[in-house]
Amino acid sequence: MRSYPPGWRAVRQIVQEQTLRVGLQLIPGLATAIKHDGALLCPDGVHPNDAGHAALADSIEPHLSTALSQ
Repeated sequence: MRSYPPGWRAVRQIVQEQTLRVGLQLIPGLATAIKHDGALLCPDGVHPNDAGHAALADSIEPHLSTALSQ
């Protein structure tokens, strides 16, 4: 399994804390949408490429649809 880049966990913690502070929620499992799949990542191995962004959008859509229908 690929390791996360240095500082990733600290950034994740800050994002989660600030999201909760303003009354929002993170989409569960979003990071698993690309699962360290090299075909979905830029050469840096961290950021999604176009196909990765499409996979993220597919992962987000059901959550947005649910939120918008409430």
